[in-house]
Amino acid sequence: MNTCHALYGITIFVLLRIPTSQRINNPILLSFARVFLSMIALIPILSTESRLFVFSLFFCCLVLDAIVLIFCDDRPFGRLFSAVASVVLIGMILGSSSINLEETILMGYLLPGLDQLWGIKQETIVIVLKHLVGCFIAIFVANDFVLGMLGASNTTPSGTGGGNGMGRWIGHLERAIMYALLVTGNFGAITFVIAAKALARFKELEQKEFAEYFLVGTLSSVAATILVGIIFK
Repeated sequence: MNTCHALYGITIFVLLRIPTSQRINNPILLSFARVFLSMIALIPILSTESRLFVFSLFFCCLVLDAIVLIFCDDRPFGRLFSAVASVVLIGMILGSSSINLEETILMGYLLPGLDQLWGIKQETIVIVLKHLVGCFIAIFVANDFVLGMLGASNTTPSGTGGGNGMGRWIGHLERAIMYALLVTGNFGAITFVIAAKALARFKELEQKEFAEYFLVGTLSSVAATILVGIIFK
């Protein structure tokens, strides 16, 4: 899989995993929202030769997402399975594809233009895109793993809303910071992130029910982020 295919797969995966499901509960409306967003965002990477390929790839993943949303009742592990399946499907199709993606707006004009105007090399853009996707996965896809673990362990104390609200945003920020520390090699600083989070919840940790919830959530979040960081490092 060359640079073009990697950029292509990254773009499609992020479009598929845009967390519009947090605002749209109807699977049909969600599907139309993703199609609309994708048709706008895919313009720079579409060429006449790859158009049928793009729509076929996106349609397969969209059907997979719709099945998960409908039959898995939008549960966290269902969304996680959908994300993993989308990655595998995109990888298999791109890996076996002989379509030339060089003749697109992105690869034919945008990236060379950035290189000529500002001296930004294509390799640098690929690295930035790779880590943006890694951070996206660590924040949103890993969140489904954390919520799934909390649900499976039955440790959700009353009043937390199952990880919604401010606790969810803290978790997003925590994983984004940990991912950045992992890919830059600052492993020791991760302990300070966890310590700061524990310090903020110090009084609540005196309650056994909340302490169990906190430990399961934090350890799941750290484990998922470390795995993503290792993959994308």
